Order: sequence, then structure tokens, then C-alpha cells
Amino acid sequence: MYQIINASSVRRLDDGACIPADPDNTAYAAYLAWLAAGNVPQPADVPSLDQVQVAAVFAIDAEADAIRRGVLGARATEYQRAYDQATAFKAAAYSGPVPSSVQSWADAKAAAGWTVQQCCDDILATGDAWLAAQDAIRAARLLAKEQVRAAVDQAGVDAAMATWAAVADIIRGQLGAA
Repeated sequence: MYQIINASSVRRLDDGACIPADPDNTAYAAYLAWLAAGNVPQPADVPSLDQVQVAAVFAIDAEADAIRRGVLGARATEYQRAYDQATAFKAAAYSGPVPSSVQSWADAKAAAGWTVQQCCDDILATGDAWLAAQDAIRAARLLAKEQVRAAVDQAGVDAAMATWAAVADIIRGQLGAA
């Protein structure tokens, strides 16, 4: 006897073996012969609403994390340090020693004629935009998770996930992390 797992595999119930839908697999050929003899497999297990909700909440968090990683990569600490140094330099009225993170951007932009103050302000504008984007990601993530948790059926979970997917696509597009 067999049970459907998904569109690409079945489970042989006598030993629990997972059999992929591969015509070259002898176990799959035996399954097809079993079907041809008029047998019907058990349907796939249907997850409970609670299981669906837990998986959906996990998926939302994972996608939000992926968006952040897509923008920052492994440079989060570097960007935070540059932002902190630029904030302190601006607070000092752009005077005193130029912080290393600001200076490195000024050195890179020297050929374009940027001043140290322009570089500092650019670091701050970029950082402020990213902070706003993080706030938007957080707000959308938290709302989507609560919509999933409040769903009373699979259709409600699906609707919340569709809304989240649309918002995540917009955020990725705005951040250039598509």
C-alpha cells in the first residue's frame, strides 16, 4: 500500500520508503504497476491549521531576513560604523579629524569632486533610507505574521501570505534587492 506525499513522490507504507516519481526507479515502477492493478493510494496528509500557520510565520521571518541580507550582505557592521562615525562628525559641525569611514568614502569620491561634508551627508542619507526601509520591513513582517495567526482557515493564511509576498516584492524592488 502507498500514500501520496506530494506531486513528485509517494511513500511505501510497509517500510516507510519515500519513492520519487522517476520512471527509472524500480520501486516507482512497482508503484505504477500497483496503480495499474486498480489500487488507490492514501491521500497526502493534510497539515493542521496550526502547522500551516507556524510554517507561514517562519517563512515570513525567513524572507524578511533574506531581504536584509540581500541589501547588507556581510557589511552590516561596516555600514553601522560608517553611519555612527558620520553622525558624530556632523554633530561636531564637520570639524576635527575626519573619521576613517567618512574619509574612505571621500577618497573614493574625490575624482567626482565630492567634499568630505558631501560624503558624510551621503553616508547619513543612505543610512537613514536604510533605517526607514528596515522599519517598513518590520511593520510589514509583523502585520503579516499577525494576519496569519488570526486566520481561521487555509484561505485566510493564503490571503495573508499573498499580501506579504506582494509587499516583500515591492520592498525588494525599492531596495534593488530583487
